[in-house]
Amino acid sequence: MVGHQVERTKGTKDYIRYYQCGNFRQKGSAVCNSNMIHADYAEACHGTLHNSIDVKQFCPLA
Repeated sequence: MVGHQVERTKGTKDYIRYYQCGNFRQKGSAVCNSNMIHADYAEACHGTLHNSIDVKQFCPLA
């Protein structure tokens, strides 16, 4: 997944952040779909998962 941003309203500096498929970004729709998800939602889910597992069990260097 790679970062992507879209202007909320044309001509403004206000953006909506997304994550999208890296292959779609590099190679186009022949390879896969965009599968864009809101960055805030993805980061909140990641934080929830990170807090609910024992990180040292999966990543001993953490």
